[in-house]
Amino acid sequence: MKQAVADGIIDIDTLQQQVELNKRRKYLESHKYKIWQGSNGFWYTYLKGRKLVKKKNKEDLEELVIREVKRESAYSMEDLFYLWLNKKYEYGEICKQTYDRYVCDFKKYYENTKQLKVEFITEDRLEDIVKTAIRDYEMTSKGWTNYKIILKGIFKHAKKLKCTEISITNFLGDLEISKKTLRRNVKDDKSEVFTREEIKRIKEHIRTYDRKETQVLDLGILLAMYTGLRVGELSALKYSDYKDGKLSVSRMEVHYKDEDSGSETKEVQEHTKTDAGTREIILTAEAIDIIEKLHRLNPFGEYLLMKDGKRIRAYRYTVRLKKICEQIGIKPRTMHKLRKTYGTNLLNGNVDEKLVQSQMGHSSIAVTQQYYYYNDKDDATAKRQISSAINY
Repeated sequence: MKQAVADGIIDIDTLQQQVELNKRRKYLESHKYKIWQGSNGFWYTYLKGRKLVKKKNKEDLEELVIREVKRESAYSMEDLFYLWLNKKYEYGEICKQTYDRYVCDFKKYYENTKQLKVEFITEDRLEDIVKTAIRDYEMTSKGWTNYKIILKGIFKHAKKLKCTEISITNFLGDLEISKKTLRRNVKDDKSEVFTREEIKRIKEHIRTYDRKETQVLDLGILLAMYTGLRVGELSALKYSDYKDGKLSVSRMEVHYKDEDSGSETKEVQEHTKTDAGTREIILTAEAIDIIEKLHRLNPFGEYLLMKDGKRIRAYRYTVRLKKICEQIGIKPRTMHKLRKTYGTNLLNGNVDEKLVQSQMGHSSIAVTQQYYYYNDKDDATAKRQISSAINY
């Protein structure tokens, strides 16, 4: 074909005209209503919803029909979201839990724009869509990150399908989002981590009230305290993961919605939460003692933490920890706050940054420093430290 055009056998303009005529014919053939001429000389047809339209010239009416057919056949934001997401899931790039999280984010942030046809969205229009969403949903920095992941997926897939000329990478690189626009999620350090005094009180409570019905749960809480394990990782531990004073962490409990029953499914999968993948945690003497005690309680079980022959689900540790907090009179917090406390203590203890990153299972130390480092000092301790530091 290229050679024929180069040799002048085929005229490129004629060829282009023929391509356009074929496209027009295809669009008009897909129009399901008849086009007819009335006795008054006008041309008529129906559009979507049996809306009667007329034009003086047949060509003008056909142009209107073609525009409508194009609009009806174009991919919406929602169409492209699920095409992109289903491909990622099909290729094993995401697990079902992540799939469900993306769906929740899409429903949360794209409800008002999901039916927009991507083909007709210009860069100016897209900027308006994005900034309106940030304002209307009062997005935090994390919310904006989640929104961008989906936006990139939609428009990169649209580019592959030739539905848009927008380069979403360039668009986001040029987009100016003021920090003032994003809502600051101010967190109180006292609600994000446990103080050393609170940790002591939790440990004392567990040791003083060592009840059989909560013994394994309580030991699990103590093990998380000394290892910084995610609660899903804790729930999926096996005794075989422990060797030579280290704990290999390679699996975790995930939960997702079952497509058939619609119910929440919880199962163990052979991966951890982040791209950091399998990691080895160096154990303290206290952590080793807890693991050995758990093994003696359950020497033949598949998982390290089991009760009545069944693996203890992740949510039960948080329920138990909150109950302990209420019993000793401190602010109830989740198991994730225990993990943040562990990370904070490692950083405060001047542990090598690479070792902190490895122990936490983060892809970079910046993640630990930004999201897992808080002031864990009570007011009296903070006052002593500050007084000592500025003792002129």
